[in-house]
Amino acid sequence: MQIEYAMERVNKEKPTVGILTHDGVILATERKEKYKLQDGTKDLVHILDDHIFCSISGNIADATSLIDDARINSQRFTFTYGKPIPVEQCVEYICVEKHQYTQFGSHRPLGIHLMYAGYDEIEGFQLYSSDPSGNYYSWKAHATGQNTGQSSGGSGYTTSVNPQTILKSDYDEEMSFRDGLKLAVKVVYKAIDTHDPKSDRFEVTYITKKDGKLVQKGLDEETLNSFIEEIKKEEEEEKEKKN
Repeated sequence: MQIEYAMERVNKEKPTVGILTHDGVILATERKEKYKLQDGTKDLVHILDDHIFCSISGNIADATSLIDDARINSQRFTFTYGKPIPVEQCVEYICVEKHQYTQFGSHRPLGIHLMYAGYDEIEGFQLYSSDPSGNYYSWKAHATGQNTGQSSGGSGYTTSVNPQTILKSDYDEEMSFRDGLKLAVKVVYKAIDTHDPKSDRFEVTYITKKDGKLVQKGLDEETLNSFIEEIKKEEEEEKEKKN
């Protein structure tokens, strides 16, 4: 029962989407609206190593120690073996930590769902997700949070758009990295519960290779705005066709 409650906590969070392409991995989520007197916002995407980062859905406080432990473990691996930790090994380490909290009556499961994007020389670009129980899976494209069908319970979500449905219809394994970025923005755009979402409501982070070197960075505002305008234009064209 505690696992079910933890999943319900995750399912009440803003949708997060991951897209895997041949040239990189994208994670996108909706930023929470900040209070008028708040200085900045809390990032939902965290770097674990130079080649791995993750997004958080659920109780962010529960993820703090896990992220610190994952960073230390990654550096320990590099110090010991002289090379970056494989992505799946890093994910598995975090999942073992999460699973331990389900084994004792004096502990509650951590109410967090993590989505991981990374690259290593063994498997190339990879996308994983792990739930509060400690299970993890690899994906080509995935969405978590509100209205994604992750649980049998209701999430209280108000929009009729299902991120998983968009991914199933629009994702293509052969899509370009740019198309992957646009699809990630589109999923979040359609899931945001407002008529005209602005760029400050999006948090899009990706890992790719540029000139043979790995690059982890956030999507710049100019490109993000261009994607939003393209999506709006496509919506208008669809409405005209229906009319």
